[in-house]
Amino acid sequence: MPLFLIPLVAILMFFRLMVSVDTVDDGTIAAAQVDVNVIGQSMLALHTYAASFAHNNPGYSGTASAATLGAPAWYVQPSYVSVYVSGGKSYVYYTGSVQGLPGYLISVTQDPYGSGTDLAGVLASPGASAAATAGLAIPGQVPNGSVVVMP
Repeated sequence: MPLFLIPLVAILMFFRLMVSVDTVDDGTIAAAQVDVNVIGQSMLALHTYAASFAHNNPGYSGTASAATLGAPAWYVQPSYVSVYVSGGKSYVYYTGSVQGLPGYLISVTQDPYGSGTDLAGVLASPGASAAATAGLAIPGQVPNGSVVVMP
């Protein structure tokens, strides 16, 4: 191979590598965004049933399945999503590891006081200050660090 072709081949290999890295990064980002959308929409749908159930059953206290809440048979509750009901209030929470879920929930609901992360029994919302959410208590049955949709 002539020597002048070696730098040209090296440059072409470099550009091909950069294109493949961009493609992998774009695909990873797109898949993560789909996860956030699916989990977030599922949590919001389940919260609708949970809030109605909690309102109609104020004496109920404990975890509740989608079937108990009256969700349709076709609804499939995502892994790591659970519901806790107590005192006429419902808490739908996610214990998985999807990044950006609290921000997504707030952007969809436009309610920085209705969703966020459970930090030691208090709602921490990316849309509100710590002082503004300090009075928004979350029951101890909801695991610390969970993403929560609440009343």
